Amino acid sequence: MSPQELGWLSYHAAQMQSILEIGCWKGRSTKVLLEACPGTVTVVDNFKGDGIPGPQRGNLEAAYNEFLINCGCYGNLISIYVMDSLGAAEVLGRYDMIFIDSCHNYKEAVADIKAWLPKAKRLICGHDYDDLWEVKRAVNENVRNFEVFGSIWSKWV
Repeated sequence: MSPQELGWLSYHAAQMQSILEIGCWKGRSTKVLLEACPGTVTVVDNFKGDGIPGPQRGNLEAAYNEFLINCGCYGNLISIYVMDSLGAAEVLGRYDMIFIDSCHNYKEAVADIKAWLPKAKRLICGHDYDDLWEVKRAVNENVRNFEVFGSIWSKWV
């Protein structure tokens, strides 16, 4: 994620009281959300590295520990759910802002959009809207009236 995209996240997070991030991995974007949001941030990730190449994929303990090093110091401002996105959608409520950056294949990206769009109170957005990932096709076919900033797609609801 580019510095400009992190700035976009920070700007919008500063206007929200509750944020849900789907797919936080090691916490780079989570940290930005936590530092900007005046309310609380909830994260959901299975920490298996779905879509991430290399030896870190599937190493849940190492990824989760690195996430805690990067974001664990925010205490009661963060809630962490180690689970899959669709399972979380069944048990979690609505949030002012939902940021999706989890699985990047078409089928799973569509499932995330359909599961989380009704739970966004103000803004739903996601990362990796580009030609490298099937996220772009999923968004194009399943989200109406969205905007794009860099590789972030967004829709006000």
